[in-house]
Parts: sequence; C-alpha cells; structure tokens
Amino acid sequence: MKTVQSFRGKKFTFRPLKVEEGKGVDSWRYVNHLCKPILWPACTERIAGLPNFRLIEDNAPSHCSDFTNAAREQVGIPKVDWPANSPDLNPIDHIWRLMKSRILRRRGEEKITTPVQIREVLVEEWEKITIEDINNEISKLPMIMGRCMLQDGGNKFEA
Repeated sequence: MKTVQSFRGKKFTFRPLKVEEGKGVDSWRYVNHLCKPILWPACTERIAGLPNFRLIEDNAPSHCSDFTNAAREQVGIPKVDWPANSPDLNPIDHIWRLMKSRILRRRGEEKITTPVQIREVLVEEWEKITIEDINNEISKLPMIMGRCMLQDGGNKFEA
C-alpha cells in the first residue's frame, strides 16, 4: 500500500517498510513512536524540577530534521546544539559503554539468549546507572576535548 502525503508543498509517496529492509528510523517514526510517548514526557518532568534542563541528542537525521525540531519546539523541549559525528564528546555513548561492560560481565554468570531476557537485562542495567556514573563521564569531557583538539578533531584515542 502506498500513500501520498505532502510536506512543505512537496508530494511524497510512502509505503510501509518491512523490518528486514533495514531503512532505519525516520523522523516521523522517531517523533511518534519514541519522542511523544516516552522521551518528551520524561524531559517535561525534568524541566519542571530543573528549568535549565536541555535535551542532548546526536545529529542522527531523525533527531535533527525540520519535522523533529518543529515538533520538539512545539512541546517546549530545549535542545543542546551538538557537533556532528562526535561520539567521544557525547556522555551517553560512554554510559552505553559502561552498560555494555556490565552486561558482558553478567554473560559469564547467566545465560541471556532470548529477546525477553535481553530486554530485562538492559532495563536492569539501565536502572543501576547512578547520577555519580553520569557525572563521572561528564567530568571526563574536558580531557577528551583536549585530546580531540590535539588531533585536529580526530577521535582515534582511548577516552
């Protein structure tokens, strides 16, 4: 089934993607399936207690498209301008690395083989992340930025 939609006066034809097509997440899916039901309500809660809160996202196309930015601004979620292609400068990437190492340690003690088990382990490990873990990763940013600048923006170093 194909549907024709218009955006900014241009006509676009969309057809449902099959999972195996590997086309990734477009802006519409990102906004409607992740941001509106999960991410933005959590951000709104944070803003209520921390008025200086800013959302940090990388520059994946679905994160920085005009569609996503307009929808996010309509909800009132401020966002940090973040340089493209800078995983070493993004604290969340270091948190993912921390989670990965914790999960790998668990693999020696227990069998994690089904999608349900994987989801459970991911949720458990995510909930174990503390504010101290996050602050520790953020405190490394000046050193990481210095190393990055020594390499004229390169990221071929251990963070």
